[in-house]
Amino acid sequence: MKAQAKHDAALRKYYHVSARQTFEEVGDGVVRVTADDGRTGLFRWSGEWIEGELTQCSAQMLLWCGGPNLPPDMNFRWVEAPRHMGTSEHPWPWPDPPAPARDEWGRARGAKR
Repeated sequence: MKAQAKHDAALRKYYHVSARQTFEEVGDGVVRVTADDGRTGLFRWSGEWIEGELTQCSAQMLLWCGGPNLPPDMNFRWVEAPRHMGTSEHPWPWPDPPAPARDEWGRARGAKR
């Protein structure tokens, strides 16, 4: 029987090339990290070490491998953003960036004149 993760998706497994470590989701936010030399460690996706000989690893990879899934409507790459996103019918789900500061002539500060 194959283990299942949140939202009935397969458990995630990634290899970090520069750290030479394999990150494997165990379930419930726990990630098993295995170094190329055979040392292993269990970590929570938040970075907390649980057990094992390996006590340090990439916090970003823990989040990527064992962290919560994005909501389905937010799970897309920027280059694949749906065409309707950002329209008045479907506004972006995050706030707009602040407008640049303007000088007394109405130009953005720092802009070339």
